Amino acid sequence: MASLIVDQLQAKSMFDTVIKPVVNDVLNSFGITVNGNDPVLNERIYYRMFKYAIGLDPLAPGEGYMDGDWTCEDLVTFVEKAMSKAPAARKYNFFLNTIPKLMYKASLLFFNLNSKSQCEKDIASHYDIGNDLYRLMLDRTMNYSCGYWQKHVPIDSTEPRNRLCDTLEEAQINKMLLIGRKLHLKPGMRVLDIGCGWGYCAKFMAVNFGVHVVAISISKEQINYAKTTDVEPDELAFLRVPGLGLDGQVGMNYNEYFDVCRRCLKTEGLMLLHTIGIGYTKLRQTDPWTSKYIFPGGALPHHTQIVDASDNKFLIEDWHNIGFDYSRTLREWKANFERNWPKLQDKYDERFRRMWTVRRFLEERPTGRIHQLSLDELRFLACLDPERLHSK
Repeated sequence: MASLIVDQLQAKSMFDTVIKPVVNDVLNSFGITVNGNDPVLNERIYYRMFKYAIGLDPLAPGEGYMDGDWTCEDLVTFVEKAMSKAPAARKYNFFLNTIPKLMYKASLLFFNLNSKSQCEKDIASHYDIGNDLYRLMLDRTMNYSCGYWQKHVPIDSTEPRNRLCDTLEEAQINKMLLIGRKLHLKPGMRVLDIGCGWGYCAKFMAVNFGVHVVAISISKEQINYAKTTDVEPDELAFLRVPGLGLDGQVGMNYNEYFDVCRRCLKTEGLMLLHTIGIGYTKLRQTDPWTSKYIFPGGALPHHTQIVDASDNKFLIEDWHNIGFDYSRTLREWKANFERNWPKLQDKYDERFRRMWTVRRFLEERPTGRIHQLSLDELRFLACLDPERLHSK
């Protein structure tokens, strides 16, 4: 009993003299006060944040939130401040973080973390968790990518040119119309929709532009929902290839992705890429939180990686950043999720709700403000014969 009391006193002393001061120093440097006005409310954050502060567990704050160890009034503001990399945080975790980061980057250089079997597992962990969840979070079109909120106004129209869509569904339909215009879709064209989601975009292009669409995905739930079929090798001769969501699908296999897209396209065919991009580093799989809870195996391409991977295969004709549209899209998804949570809580528990809140909605402020992200749409012209890819 005496030994237990001594251990408890020592633990209490360590908490008061080491853990609490370190965490307060880090949080204060972010402008965050425990049990203050801005915005942390639960003292149990100290234990999680200490592991984070000294570089032992980068997931500790987020998983602490999921487990109910701490909460805050404004989660987005909390993360925005925590991502500011204040000097106090770097002071404590520089040495402990350096070696793990170097090992992680080395693994990206020497190992392919996105093999076919691993991709199937990663996709299943995100997209096959229940169509009911996505049906209630998204809109009728089941589009799980950024909507386009700026309405298209023809040149000869007298309507104002700054009109925005009123609903998420309208923005998603507007996005699909924009994709059709960018790809110059015409009746009878053969189109390959890579990573087709739940199939609405493929059906929309077929109905509204008169094209023949082959839609592919490795998500079993999405395929069952969309009732699409796999494409056979002898059918790979398309005039258009839209690909929505490079960031969550192919990892860092950018060269292989563009090789496959080029082989699927006829010369002078068009490809459209819709992806989240990152502006501050080339070598990055994603941060540990995103890798575990958002897009396992995913990666955010730097603009130079897109340029390099498409070189000698495509000519970039157009590059459009719609990052602010993504912020509003996320807000709409968040509102749908929260409004429909009572319909989901019998299947998904409170930990899932908190995880999902962190997982998908932390970027609801204008994209780029927290993570320096963009939402890019690029149009590529297939300018070389596919056989020349293998003759160099």
